[in-house]
Amino acid sequence: MAANTKQIKGDVDRKPSPQYYNPVADEYEYLHGENGASRHILYSSDGQPITSSGNKLAVRASEIETLLSDIKSKDFATQTTAAAILAKLIAAPSTEAKQDALAALIGEVDADPTANTLLARLKSLEDKIDAITDGTSPAVTQLSGSIVTIGEATFAVSGGDTLRGLTADKPDAVAAHAVIPYCYYFSIDTGVVEATDGTNWVVI
Repeated sequence: MAANTKQIKGDVDRKPSPQYYNPVADEYEYLHGENGASRHILYSSDGQPITSSGNKLAVRASEIETLLSDIKSKDFATQTTAAAILAKLIAAPSTEAKQDALAALIGEVDADPTANTLLARLKSLEDKIDAITDGTSPAVTQLSGSIVTIGEATFAVSGGDTLRGLTADKPDAVAAHAVIPYCYYFSIDTGVVEATDGTNWVVI
């Protein structure tokens, strides 16, 4: 039955007293607290009073506050589960010794790096490239159109692999091979054509 269909209770002077509508009893009841203090009783949708043991509302804020306090006090970075995950992600974590070993293999950043390190080999390659580009390498080949220089002699080149010159000017086979691998030499004064096998000139 609706609350507005019930008569509000009054005191001896017929004046309304503090009261509430109890849907269970279906009537208005006086508000009484401990030692006669007024109090309010809240009811949930099922008509039952909200209490800490049953229907909860008033105590929920206190419970949430306690849970939050517990969460804030935890250091999750040191929990067992976190340690287990970390152990799986890093089966062999980096150590100072391993870092030192890697540094030794790569080599230090230096103008004169330790021999046989990666840095030393890269520098050696860089030096050789520089020597080729500036023409200072002793066994370098300088190509300029159809002209090639082997040692201190200059030869005409045809077909990209055939040196042309006098028989007396024929270069060393090893030096010629270093410039143009397995190249030919055409002696313009005799007409003889030879090919280098990497070590010697062979008449063909």
